[in-house]
Amino acid sequence: MFVFFRKSLVVISLAALSIGPFAVANRTSRNPLTKGLIHWWKFNGNGYDSIGELNADPIGPVSYTAAPTGQGIVFDGVTTGMSIHPAADMQFKGSYSISAWALLRAYTTTLIWSTIIFEGDDRPGLDPYFIQVDPRGSLWFQTCGLARSVSVGGQHPFPLNQFVLVTGTYNAAAGTETLFIDGKPAMQVWDAFDLTPVVPLDPSAKPGIGIGTNNDFPNSSWNMGWNGVISDLRVYNRALSPDEVKSLYRQAAGNLSPPRLGR
Repeated sequence: MFVFFRKSLVVISLAALSIGPFAVANRTSRNPLTKGLIHWWKFNGNGYDSIGELNADPIGPVSYTAAPTGQGIVFDGVTTGMSIHPAADMQFKGSYSISAWALLRAYTTTLIWSTIIFEGDDRPGLDPYFIQVDPRGSLWFQTCGLARSVSVGGQHPFPLNQFVLVTGTYNAAAGTETLFIDGKPAMQVWDAFDLTPVVPLDPSAKPGIGIGTNNDFPNSSWNMGWNGVISDLRVYNRALSPDEVKSLYRQAAGNLSPPRLGR
């Protein structure tokens, strides 16, 4: 389980971001970018995995609402979440990418972080990967390998009450870990050739994958819930290129009102 230190931290800010107000207009999706896509939770009224086999029944009183690509699942940050058993293809051995549209209603008022996706167990500091927002409102993407963990983030506040496309990529061949916000590279580390294979999970320490929460919700010793909406969550077994991440953003940003295509 994540605790509030990191074995290695390098943050490079690549862009200053300005994100407009939230609203959703019409909702259509084009060019789904399915090469290397191994799991895809659209959240159109359920927790089905449209590509893989990691279907999950949401826990607690969730609901669904309009989102840039269709619908999104609404979590309350405390009593709701999605808990998925560990899967071999999510224990990354090479490059990977995770992307989701997310809306956060409020930052936490404790040391607990808000979670879009998290894989880990209840051991301190040995979590293979996560995308989270800290209590100060900063977005983080972390990968933990056998030797060390590396995080990118902390430079831009995650805006409240509006959808943001969050994408984390790890390119094992190039040794780069990059965090994209609304299709633009915001932060990057390099010389990180040793982040996969990711650290293995401990079967005796409540391992699992959490969406809108942490591992093995609600049985874990922790509760790092997401107070807001998550939509169009994708997992790839390769590193998306900057142009592909931009395409993911642009194919849905026109559905926001006002549109945010000028990025």
